[in-house]
Amino acid sequence: MPGGIHPPIEVLMSWPSGNYIDPVTRPKTVLIVACIFGPLTVALLLARLWVRIHIQHNAGVDDWLMMIAVVSVKIN
Repeated sequence: MPGGIHPPIEVLMSWPSGNYIDPVTRPKTVLIVACIFGPLTVALLLARLWVRIHIQHNAGVDDWLMMIAVVSVKIN
């Protein structure tokens, strides 16, 4: 199979040149979804921890692991 992971020179020459002056942009859908569901996730986690610690008095290892995971994601 010719080319492998690199396309042949004929294919490279047929590509249009880059438009760096007025490039096509896409909507910021991922940013909007992350801004909505990120705080919602943290709020639901805090609600679950509050119920498990203060009401049920039965916080398990899974609750603490979820807390560690959310804090480690927020730090990175």
